[in-house]
Amino acid sequence: MGISPRAPRAQSGSWHRRASRPVTVWLVVLVLVGLAHSAIPDYRWVLIHTFTLGAVTNSIVVWSQHFTESFLDQRLDHAARPPQLRRIALLNLGVVGTLAGQVAAVTAVTHLGAGIVAAALLWHAWALCAQARRRRGAPLLPCVLGYVASALCLTGGAAIGAVLASSPEGATHDRLVQAHLILNLGGFLGLAASATLVVLFPALWGRSPRRAAPGAHPWVVLGLHLCGLGAAVPGALLGLPCVLLAGLALYTGGWLLACAPWSRIALSAGPKGATYGSVSVAAALAWLLGCLVWFCADVLRQGAHAAPPTTALLVGFGGQLLVGMMSYLLPVTMRVRSAWGLRETYRAGMLRVTLTNGGLALWLLADSSWLRVAASSLAVLGLAAFLPLMVRAVHAQVGGRGQATPLSDAPEVPHARGGTGQVALGLSLLTLVTALCGGLAGPGGTAPGSGPGGEPETRVSVRAGDMVFEPATVTVPRGHRLVIELRNEDSRAHDLKLTNGARSGRVTPGQEATVDAGIITADVPGWCTIAGHHSRGMNFDVLVED
Repeated sequence: MGISPRAPRAQSGSWHRRASRPVTVWLVVLVLVGLAHSAIPDYRWVLIHTFTLGAVTNSIVVWSQHFTESFLDQRLDHAARPPQLRRIALLNLGVVGTLAGQVAAVTAVTHLGAGIVAAALLWHAWALCAQARRRRGAPLLPCVLGYVASALCLTGGAAIGAVLASSPEGATHDRLVQAHLILNLGGFLGLAASATLVVLFPALWGRSPRRAAPGAHPWVVLGLHLCGLGAAVPGALLGLPCVLLAGLALYTGGWLLACAPWSRIALSAGPKGATYGSVSVAAALAWLLGCLVWFCADVLRQGAHAAPPTTALLVGFGGQLLVGMMSYLLPVTMRVRSAWGLRETYRAGMLRVTLTNGGLALWLLADSSWLRVAASSLAVLGLAAFLPLMVRAVHAQVGGRGQATPLSDAPEVPHARGGTGQVALGLSLLTLVTALCGGLAGPGGTAPGSGPGGEPETRVSVRAGDMVFEPATVTVPRGHRLVIELRNEDSRAHDLKLTNGARSGRVTPGQEATVDAGIITADVPGWCTIAGHHSRGMNFDVLVED
């Protein structure tokens, strides 16, 4: 591949727009899948992998190439771009194959798709290594090596995912799921984010990246992350809670070390530097650190049965990080009228940040199924607004490419000053939705004393076994209060959630929980919410009879 000291600006902007198109396509597909989820088999799996394999993977491949050239001061010439586009095409072929195979329940197609994804990421890692060898003494070389390790993590995650497609039974399945999540979220997404934010976080807050980068200790951070993953993944696969916890602690320590100088940058920048992009990325890091601490505490409580907080990591960390970074990077890399583009991608920024983070918090805390649906819709809406705003940003920049606009006429980029009204509006919407849905517990939930006294009661005993509830169906007279005594007789943790909001919480092996399902007036389905259990048939149904 050819290297030139400086690439033409027009070619550079054209390359980024073409390479980033799959990201936009997958985000649109994600919205469509969410709207049509009831007609899609195993839609939770499809939603998660449409976002992670489709949008996130494409974004990391594109921007890790961009930042590698910047970190090494090696601008590739125009002749090097076609192989990169072919690599992206190969990646998306694998993603389509993986999703299609899972939806059609054809394991061979899923395996083939996962293999193609792994091959594309290995190709990407090799290309980054070839560039790194030419500049071994570059100050930001550890960031490039972080991208290489990130790609290799997804290769391992794809291999584990292919094994999971064969539906292994028992504790092996849970261990594979845990290792798969750690490699993909902590390794692939986490390493790429850590490497990029060394320079991007200061830039988002209006600071010089070159002055801020040395304080981030990139070599030490990379070492802690790699050592942590090197212990956490085997600990998860082998079911060794002490090894898993040690690995998670090292990995969390790496992030705390990385975030220390970034927090000082954000505090010193003040409201003037708090734009939609900077606040979104800062909120994403806060969710990541909170999830890591929670996961470590859960491993201490439950050992190897603990599961990562997947929803919070995907939406709070992954979704906000992706949208916040792209809201800044896409206008800036076009280099033409970037202030016009940023004005569009940052539009209503504080309202969107409030809806995303407040909605996600309600989504995780609510027992009411209706509130969870409403809160998740608001959280996703705060992120999905990026799609139409991105189109407006491109029109604002490209439409004026030939115009000689004075710098003094450039619009002011929206920031947090004056955003108090947007925050208040977002909080008002969240409060209104919570009130309409009957509060966090909601009608029919498990809040003490929420139902009238004296009603007839039906009490049933349910056993949680090897991916089944026994019995899997109970019949309750209409108007009776249902109380479920759930006992876990399996070797792994389970829980039970009903669509009326009743939940057991996580029940470890050998333990019991009592679930007050409220007064039953209609059929109520339920399931185990632990990753992978619902998709493998761990369902429960309450049927009503007159």
